[in-house]
Amino acid sequence: MKGGPMVDVASRLLKPIGSSLARIARRAMTPDKAWDPLFDSWIETAKLEGVDPNDIGDRQWGDPVTVIESRYGPYLAADKVVLELGPGSGRYTRHLLLRCSRLLLVDASPRVVRWLKQYLRDRANCEVFLAKDCSLSFFEDSSVDVAIATGVFEHLSIEEFYLYLRAFFRVLRAGGVVVLNFDDFRSVEGFAWFKKWLPADGSRGIFRFYHPEMVQQMCEDIGFAKISIVPDHRMGWLTCTKPST
Repeated sequence: MKGGPMVDVASRLLKPIGSSLARIARRAMTPDKAWDPLFDSWIETAKLEGVDPNDIGDRQWGDPVTVIESRYGPYLAADKVVLELGPGSGRYTRHLLLRCSRLLLVDASPRVVRWLKQYLRDRANCEVFLAKDCSLSFFEDSSVDVAIATGVFEHLSIEEFYLYLRAFFRVLRAGGVVVLNFDDFRSVEGFAWFKKWLPADGSRGIFRFYHPEMVQQMCEDIGFAKISIVPDHRMGWLTCTKPST
């Protein structure tokens, strides 16, 4: 898609956080790589300002510390192994590293993986993996305490959503927890976001929308327990646990 009404609308809607997502809209069919130019722009701006590139990201998208404390904090501890799916440039990662014993990062973008390996080269408690599918096959069964994802499942197909949940179940230890968010089609804000980002030509947009009952059903089918879905504006926050027995 080159130019056109959709890109013009996107630019106007997203002025509060700059034009970055409007550029991403032009690459809607490959959301895993659409973010790469945005991360590159943060890196270049950071070089000019002499700051961490994720400071630029936080300036555009907001400080992640509040989300970490409210959503992930109850499940983080110094002895926990945490899996972060879709870390991107590491905005959440740099804080999570201080809250666990080991952090496993998985991203579908080769560009992001290369960046994170360089960015985190001095962090001994962190490993970075390239996801070529949804299996998480590079992790052993029952080897992770917490699996998290922020702003990731809103870009995944329902097939990917289910397969990643199933992979989380496999790699989690008994009693392990999943915490993630998704665009909630049921909420007023979520449906408004759907209409704002609806491509005029009917092609796939960069956001995927789910009803909480769909997510609940997938979790139950896989075997998760203590399933909680809490609305938060356009997002739904899913928390679920792998049973101990």
